[in-house]
Amino acid sequence: MLHENSTPEEIGLGAAVGVMIGLSPFYGLHTVIALVAAILVRKANKIAILIGIQISLPPLMPLIYFAEYKIGKVLLLSDGSYAERFNDTDLSLFSQFNTRFWALLAGSFVAGMILSALTYFLTVWLVRRYRARRCSPAPATL
Repeated sequence: MLHENSTPEEIGLGAAVGVMIGLSPFYGLHTVIALVAAILVRKANKIAILIGIQISLPPLMPLIYFAEYKIGKVLLLSDGSYAERFNDTDLSLFSQFNTRFWALLAGSFVAGMILSALTYFLTVWLVRRYRARRCSPAPATL
């Protein structure tokens, strides 16, 4: 990937799109969404998108989802107590799922935007640095 003709910005864009997808709550569909995004975002490096979704490794997902859920709860100003107002168990479970899903979705959007921006700039910087070192002449030895 570092040796192909993609610019550092294209590689950074691909990594950022991949991280955004990898942080979405649609676990299990990340690869499918990444393939669609690779078609839609033509300037992005396709391999970098697939590498970016790897942020959603199974050992990290509970921690990521927990943090995103907490962020979403703060954003939506929900404490979850209104699900207890219902007496019907099915309605209460649906209500709890509904509020938790929207909190998770909101939190994943915010976390995804922040981490995608960081990923873009860090990737562009690292690719430029790598290519500059690779192209610089080796120091002469005496």
